[in-house]
Amino acid sequence: MIAARASTPDSPSQPSAAGVAIEVLDLRHAGDRRRFVATGEALGAADPCHVSGPRRERRYRLDPGGNLLFSGLRFQAFIARRGGRPRARLLAYQRQPGSGEAPDDTGWFGFFDAADDGAAVRALLRQAGRWLEQGGARFLVGPVDLVLDEGAGLQIDGFERPPSVGLHGNPPHVVALLEAAGFRTRLERPTWSWCLQGLQADPRAQRALAQAQLLRQRPDLKLRAVDLTRISDEVPRWYALWRAQTDAASGPGPRDEAAFAAWVHEHTRHVLPGLLLACEELGQLVGISATLADVNRLMPRSGRLSPLANLRLGRAGRHLSHAGVRSLLVAPSHRGQGIEGLLLAESGHRAGALGIRGLDVPGAWQDDRDRAHALRQLGAKIRLRHRIFRVELDQILRWGRDAGETFK
Repeated sequence: MIAARASTPDSPSQPSAAGVAIEVLDLRHAGDRRRFVATGEALGAADPCHVSGPRRERRYRLDPGGNLLFSGLRFQAFIARRGGRPRARLLAYQRQPGSGEAPDDTGWFGFFDAADDGAAVRALLRQAGRWLEQGGARFLVGPVDLVLDEGAGLQIDGFERPPSVGLHGNPPHVVALLEAAGFRTRLERPTWSWCLQGLQADPRAQRALAQAQLLRQRPDLKLRAVDLTRISDEVPRWYALWRAQTDAASGPGPRDEAAFAAWVHEHTRHVLPGLLLACEELGQLVGISATLADVNRLMPRSGRLSPLANLRLGRAGRHLSHAGVRSLLVAPSHRGQGIEGLLLAESGHRAGALGIRGLDVPGAWQDDRDRAHALRQLGAKIRLRHRIFRVELDQILRWGRDAGETFK
C-alpha cells in the first residue's frame, strides 16, 4: 500500500511492498517548503554537476503565498522515501479553468529530482497521477518548474559541466527512469554555446554581424537598453508580447499581468548591465532579450551564500566569463525578418565589452528555425538539449491497479 499523508513530524509514511513511502507536503507551510528544498539538495549531492541555485530564490519559487505563478493552480508536492532516505521528489499541478474556459485535461509536474531508484520513481508518479486524476487530468507532462522559460525539461546530453543559469540540470539516469515509466518526448529544445572570442576570424559570423548592423540602421527600427529601475513601465507591452508566443498558450506560466510582472522582476535579478534589450518598430515592441550573469559558476553547491559570495553575485559581470541569454522573444508578425539576429548580435557585442567570453542561448521549444539560423550564422554550436515528456495518466495508474495497490 502506498500511503499518502499530510506532513507532520509524528505521522510517518507507511511503506509500500517495495519499501517506498510517499510523503505529501503542503507548500503553504514553511516547514514543508524547507523539507522539499532540502530533499532536492540531498538528491543532488551525488551529482558533481549539480547546482542548487541561491536558497532564497528556491524558497521564493516554491512559496504559494509569495510566488504569483501559483495563482490559478491546484498543486501538491510529494517526496518518495525508502528506509527514511529521500529517493525522489516532484511538484504536481494543474491549471484551474478561468471564467468561460474548459477544464484542463493536462496535469504538469516540476521540481523533479530522483536517485537511480525506479521503484521509488514509479511509486511517486502513481501517487501524483492519482491526485491529478481527481482533478480531471488525463495526461501528465513535464518537468516544467511552473513556467516554460525557466527550469523546464530534463537535460539529455552535455553532462560534462553544470547547466547555465535558468536551465535545469540532472544526471543521465533521471531521463532513463522517465522513459522506462512510459514517458515519451513532447517537446525538445537545444541550448547553443556561442564563443565571443575569435569572431573577427570567422567570415560567416562577420557577415551576420554586418547584416545586423544594417538592420539596426533602419529609421523605423529602434534598439535600446531597458532601464532596470523602470521595468514596471515596460511590463504591459512585454506581457502582450509574451502572450503572443505559442509556448504561452500551450504551457504553464503567468495567468495574468500581475503574475507576469512578479516573474519578470524575479527573473531579471541577475541581468548584466545594459543587457536587457528591447527592439521597437515605429514605437511597437517587436522583440526583447535578457542576458543574465551565469551565477551558477559562482554558486556553492549548498546554495547558502556567504557575505563575500553575495558581493560577488552583485558584481557578477566583473567576475564571470560566461552568461546566458534568456527570454529572447520576437513578435510572430516579425519572425524571419532578422530581429532575433539583431538582438543576439547586440547582446554578444555588449557582453564582450564586459569581458564575457561565451554566451549560452536556449533555442525555442517550438518553431526554432529563425533562432537556429541566426545562431548558426554567428558561429554558435549546440552544447546540450532538454526534453519535456508526456504520458497518459491511465498508463501510470495501471501499474498500481495491476499490482492490486490501494491508495489512501
